[in-house]
This record gives sequence, C-alpha cells and structure tokens, in this order.
Amino acid sequence: MMATSIETSVRSMRLYQDAGAESMSPKVKASSSFVLPDSSVLHYSLEGNLAPDSPVLLFVNDIYVNLQVWDPAIALLKESCPQYRFLRYDLRGYSVESIGDSEAITMSLLVSDLEYLFNRLSIAHIHSIVGLGFGANIALELLAKRRPIASTFVGIGFAISDSALTRRQQVVDDWPLRSSLARRFGMGILADKAVARWFTPDARRSAQWIRVREMIAAGSTEGMEKLSNAVIECAGHGTEQRGQRTLENLEVPALFLCGSSDESIPEEMETYPALMEKEKGLFILLDRTSRLACCEKPGEFVRLLGNWLHRFS
Repeated sequence: MMATSIETSVRSMRLYQDAGAESMSPKVKASSSFVLPDSSVLHYSLEGNLAPDSPVLLFVNDIYVNLQVWDPAIALLKESCPQYRFLRYDLRGYSVESIGDSEAITMSLLVSDLEYLFNRLSIAHIHSIVGLGFGANIALELLAKRRPIASTFVGIGFAISDSALTRRQQVVDDWPLRSSLARRFGMGILADKAVARWFTPDARRSAQWIRVREMIAAGSTEGMEKLSNAVIECAGHGTEQRGQRTLENLEVPALFLCGSSDESIPEEMETYPALMEKEKGLFILLDRTSRLACCEKPGEFVRLLGNWLHRFS
C-alpha cells in the first residue's frame, strides 16, 4: 500500500510539473504529499500563480492544526495578490503518518523538513515566510540557518525562544499534563482549550471556531507528544537570550502581528521591533481578535499582510 501511495504521489507531481510547464495557468493547484528519508509523509499545498518565476509566500502553521488553518486567508490572497504562489504544509507530528522513524521531533528536524520541501519543489527563494505561533519559531530557525532564503518575515502570535512567557520548567511541566489528558479523553479536550485561547468569545461556535476545533481533535496524540520535544527545546531559562540574539541578527524586515485578546502575547511582541536594527521591525495589534486572526478576521489579516508585502514587491 505504501509503495502504491509513493508511486501515485510521484506521478501526480510529474503530471503537475508537466502541466505547469505547458500552460503556466494561474489557476493550477497542486496538493500532494511525499515520503521523507525517515519514512514520514509530508503533506503540502502549492497554489496561486504557478509561473516558475512568480514569488513564493510560505505559510507555517502552529502546533495542533494543519495547513487548512490558512484556508480563509489563502482564498482572499489569491484574489488580492494574484502574483504570488502560496506554499503551506503540515507540520511533522500532526498525523500519525507524518511522525516517521524519529524517536523525538527536534527543531532541527522541522527545519530539515522545510529544506527538503524546497528542494523537492525546486524553490530556491521565498519572498516572505509567514509563521503562526510555534510556526514563527520554526521560520526564525530557518532564517538563522539559511539567511538568504527569504526577503521578509511575518510572525503572528508567538514568543521568541527563552522568552519570560515560556519558562522552561513551566513548559516541561505542562506538556506531560496535555499528553495525559489527550490519552485519557482524546485530542478533543485539548481542542476545547485551544479554541478558547485562539478565538475571542464573540467567535465562539462560529463556523471557523468549529472548523478549527475539529481540525485539532483529528490530530495525533502520539505526534503531539513527540512534537512537544521541539517546543520544550525553544523554552529556556530566560538567561540564554537565544530569541533576542535571533532578532538582533535577523537580516530581513519583520512584521509582528498579534491579536489584542491573545493573552499576554501583545505586551511581549510589542518589544520585538526594538531588538532589531532600526526600522527593520514593525508591530501591529489587531483589535478584537486573538491568535487566529487569519480565521476570525481574514479580511483584516489579508489587508495588513498585503500592505506589508507591497512594500517589498
């Protein structure tokens, strides 16, 4: 069955590449998957303007959710920014098949997955990397490792490594509790807690709230447990200042977006531009929204993102 799946994926990719080479249609969409060297399966979506020289926007989602969390925003971006290709993928650990043979999922492994994706799709440069929550930490790790890879960075609702908001002991204590709850009651209990934080009360029981909750509930408990290793890796003792050094050394302009209701994150993220070189960083607070502005207020999110991208087009 696995061999058949691989062959189908390879044939799909070849058919897509041939069609794109012939027509370059901006309406072509590729959603596929391939098997990584450690037997994990990486699901991705590449859509928009698929002309080979069109700029690429990469979207890296948070833990718990998959690439579909970006659906409302991507639908609007394809209309307002038709010059771009939109690349997104599922983080390792969301599904059982994405775990692979690795005993633990590390930040280095997550970055390697991205590099493998770029190589497989023959993408040499990213116009902008848009990271949501922990996805922003992965994006920053990639930018630190391969500095010429992108022209801009957009971080949404996240805390940098060694932030006071993510003390190591607190994170180390918290994740086994999440694991225990998920094993006893299913991922649905974590989904309830997540959507309560990621949406404002006004959005409770909305179509997007329900969609995201179902997405989290469908995730893998085992994958979540293994992915927690990378989350703990980002949490330091507050003295190493890895995240601060990352922003100080970040060579590309950065936009920091945060919902006004995203717990204590706004006060933290507001300090990030000051850590960068003058005028390289910009912080914007999205009013009356929480972590998932891309779902709760996709029109406002896309407007702000489009304005930022226009500055560097």
